[in-house]
Parts: sequence; C-alpha cells; structure tokens
Amino acid sequence: MNILFLDSSTEKLYAGLCKVKNFNEFNKINKFNLEKEYKLIVKNSDLFEIYQIIIDAGFKHTENIYEIVLNILNLGRLDNVSDIDLVVLGAGPGSFTGIRIAYSFIKGLLVNSDIKIIEIPSIFIKFISFVFNNGFISEDDIIVPLIFGKKKKFYGMIQRAKDLEKIFKEKGEINLIKDFYYFDFEIKNIFSILKDVIDKDNNKNIKLFFDSEFNQNEEFYNEFYKNKNLLLIQEEKNINLYTSKIEVDLERVFLFVLTYLNKIFKNSIDKIEPFYLREPDAYENLKKL
Repeated sequence: MNILFLDSSTEKLYAGLCKVKNFNEFNKINKFNLEKEYKLIVKNSDLFEIYQIIIDAGFKHTENIYEIVLNILNLGRLDNVSDIDLVVLGAGPGSFTGIRIAYSFIKGLLVNSDIKIIEIPSIFIKFISFVFNNGFISEDDIIVPLIFGKKKKFYGMIQRAKDLEKIFKEKGEINLIKDFYYFDFEIKNIFSILKDVIDKDNNKNIKLFFDSEFNQNEEFYNEFYKNKNLLLIQEEKNINLYTSKIEVDLERVFLFVLTYLNKIFKNSIDKIEPFYLREPDAYENLKKL
C-alpha cells in the first residue's frame, strides 16, 4: 500500500509518502494508546518506509508542487501515479488560494481515477502531531491547537485527549471534518474561549499549541503573552496553561491513518472540496460594494 500526503494550506508545503510493506503485520503490532508515550516505528522498517519533504515557500506553492510530488514519488521508487493506493489531503482551513493548489493538483493528477481521498483538516493534523509527539500529555489534558490565518485571524479546535480514542471506538465511520468542532477567532478573543472551556470542565491542564508563524509574529506574540486576561485565567481558575509550538509530523499522521484506516471516511476524487471556516477576502469585499 502506497499513501501520498499533500498539504498546501499554510506557508509551508508538505508532501509525504508512506509505503506500507505488510499492512496485516502493521495491524497486529500497532496499538493506539494515549495512556503512555506512543512508541514510534522507525521510518524504514520491515513494515513501512516514510518519506517527507517540506518547503517553506511563502505560499509560492504553484511553483513547487509539481517538483515536490515528483521527488516524493522518486524517493519511494514509484514509477507511476497508478502505484498510489490512497491520498491524504490537508483540507484547511488556511489560505483560501493555498488550499486549492493541492486540491487542484490532485484532481488533475488523478483524473478519472478511482483512488480514494482522506481529507484531514489542517488543525486536526496539528492535533495528531501534538498528541503523538508529547509524552507529557495525559489522557485528561485538553488540547487546543491553533494555526495562523490572515488579518489577525486564527483557526483552532478543542479536544480532550482521551476522547479521541473513545470517538473512534464508539462511532461507525468517522468524518474528520464534520465529526469534530473547529472555530475561527481573533487572538484577543482566545481568552473568552478558554474561559468557556474551563467553566464547562473541571480539568486544570490546558495545552495550547501555536504554529510556528505565531511566535514569529511579534504583534500576536505580545498581544497574547502580555494580555492581562492570561494572568487572570491562570490565577483565578488555578489553571496550568502550557503553550508551545509544533510542526507537522507525518510519521504520526500516517500512523493515525493506518490505525483507523477502516473507520475514516474516504471521498472520491470528484467530490473532494476544501474546508473553510470563513469566506475568502474577495467575497467579503464584494459584500461591501
């Protein structure tokens, strides 16, 4: 089984390939367990090979996407796109145009193909990277991954770590876009969002993760860390608010996909659509005319 990954929703362009050598053996030894640190299988083992390329292209994805996918296929020694068995797409939210570059490329690459597509929201990709990368995350922790949008907008999700496994055990087919809650907000509103979470939950550990663009933006960084509401939340509610940054970890993403391959909703190439939480700037500008 050969799985291609592509995500162009942020300033970084991600491409990856997972070559599963023995899917039956993978299922026998792989266990999804959030109660202890997840043990990685090496990138080149008897079970699979993983290749990953990241280009920090500043949204110049159109210029790079063909070359990056070609290189990934060459690394995996795939002679033809027909050797691909499954595609995992970063669905957004993020840059309106950026997301569509990967979607348009895949639609053109796999035209008239019956290859199935798994669409994973970019925020959920970050969440998987957080959960599987961090041995200090307990099953009761509330995980809040955030990614930078535009015009002081951020996108996020709120998920208790232990509920993830429960959702996949109790439900039938899981749609990673429709079956989880995602939201957009301005950075000044994050504290009211966190307060609502705290008031509804007695948990005292919230792990808040930003993408790398947040810490690189001095304005957002200062607005968050110097905001008086941050101290009020931590002092009044006795909350341990951990902040950190994380990058996409395709090993974790592929492991997640393989673990729940039979549970995750898969779409046909002619029905895939990018996932947006708000209208693009062009639509908003038209409304003002």
